[in-house]
Amino acid sequence: MRDALIIFLLCIVAIIIGGWMFFYAPDNIAVFPQHNKSPVIVEGITEDPLPSSGVAFTEITSGSLATQVSAAKNYVISSADDFAPLWKQITSTHIPTVDFKQYSVIAVFAGERPTSGYGIAIDKITDTPDKRIVHIVLTVPGKNCVTNQTATSPYAVVQVPASTLMPVKEMVTQTHDCE
Repeated sequence: MRDALIIFLLCIVAIIIGGWMFFYAPDNIAVFPQHNKSPVIVEGITEDPLPSSGVAFTEITSGSLATQVSAAKNYVISSADDFAPLWKQITSTHIPTVDFKQYSVIAVFAGERPTSGYGIAIDKITDTPDKRIVHIVLTVPGKNCVTNQTATSPYAVVQVPASTLMPVKEMVTQTHDCE
């Protein structure tokens, strides 16, 4: 009985710490600074203050179990030597071939989450004259969603044409409402 009480109390403490980390911990993004320019709203139309162009990208992989990546981080990878160790943190499958003379790899990680129902994706990438903006969507489960009580670590990895522009993230959190 005493062991069950200790385990129960440890679970409660872990839930409280996890909740605090989820709601109050800083957004740890390794490479991308936040895009600080406010959009200009003109008669209900939102326009980015700088001209931009969409950048085509190809998803290499995505999933919910990057088990060796527990913190929210994002990377721009421009060499096979940097890509191999990152790939091993995601999966043990064969590493895909990327021509790093023409392409870079962008990897985004949501960090460890307490349940299923979380996801992360690169929605679009736009280039402005001075930066490459990576638009990231973090999906969280709504209050009516039934989730598995198992930790997840969502990730997405894409191939994009190489660029010398400074990468900047724009992150949007989207709630998936379940009914």
